[in-house]
Amino acid sequence: MSQPSLLHLRNLTANANLRSQLGQKSIQRIMMAGLPGQFRWEFFPQAHFERDEGYIASRSSQFVEWGSIHLLFGRLAQHPQVDADVRGRIDAQKAELFFPACVQRDPPPRSQRDPVVAYGWDRARDAALVKRMQDECAALFLGCDRAAYAEAAPELAQYLKEAGGWYEKLARYITSPLYTRDFGATMKAGAQPLRDMLANMYTKLCILHEAGPNSGLAAPPQVMADLCQNVGLPLLDTLDLPGDAKDEIRNILERAIAMGKVDASVALDINYQGLGAITTGHDFGAVFTTAMDGMDVLNGLGAWVAGLFGFQFIPGLREKLIANEMAKKVKQVGEHLGRPLGLWR
Repeated sequence: MSQPSLLHLRNLTANANLRSQLGQKSIQRIMMAGLPGQFRWEFFPQAHFERDEGYIASRSSQFVEWGSIHLLFGRLAQHPQVDADVRGRIDAQKAELFFPACVQRDPPPRSQRDPVVAYGWDRARDAALVKRMQDECAALFLGCDRAAYAEAAPELAQYLKEAGGWYEKLARYITSPLYTRDFGATMKAGAQPLRDMLANMYTKLCILHEAGPNSGLAAPPQVMADLCQNVGLPLLDTLDLPGDAKDEIRNILERAIAMGKVDASVALDINYQGLGAITTGHDFGAVFTTAMDGMDVLNGLGAWVAGLFGFQFIPGLREKLIANEMAKKVKQVGEHLGRPLGLWR
């Protein structure tokens, strides 16, 4: 392991593939553990949290519960072992629209469908609920992503022992003239390398900022705004780049500056809608859906129901009893969890 140094911290990155895999696994575990009451144990008896996932989930408790229910019903609606008549009672379209609605902060152009409205929310009438769901969705994704980053970059752990001090050193360094040459080289490499660098630097700052005392220093969005304002824009004017390339880079820098000037009380909106959207370009809704791929929602329930019927039953009769009992359980979860959210007819 390299010795702690400002140069090492500046250049430290996480393996992108491993980071993505770890983040999606965290989301999967949180969603499996998010079903309320007895249904969690009936459908996902092995559900559990790892590392900081319980804390991350607790910061987005309503979104986790609602999200897990929508994911469950989305899977049940497609499951061949669920009786067709029972599947027909599930509003599969509504289940699929929940996550797109939770990531569509602003109304799209009129020519495009607004998933918030398509889901059944009214942006004016339901403004408080929509904001809460979108904020909690953002917090969950960012929490899982940052935890995954730290795990995929294990050498970052040595800086967390004195996180406040290292945050101050890194923040002061990247907003000073000392960072000019490296920042200039990144901008000359193009818009995508710039996005990658900003995303990497921002994530490290967030992890350090959250891990230790920071003596009243500016929060990460403001640090990134200072970087782009005081280092990036003056430097961009000196670079020999084509006009369209300069315009694209200038747009990235100016958007980061604008979001960094917003009041710190809306830091979550800055993280999610501002710099996070600029630098990562993630399809958040797809991440949640992808995280559940390969998960058979009836495995746990099938084992639980099968345990009710011993092998003393005639084999054909036993299978029929199991199927009937599973249909009853799906109807039960439909009435208790699906109907209040409009997922069960």
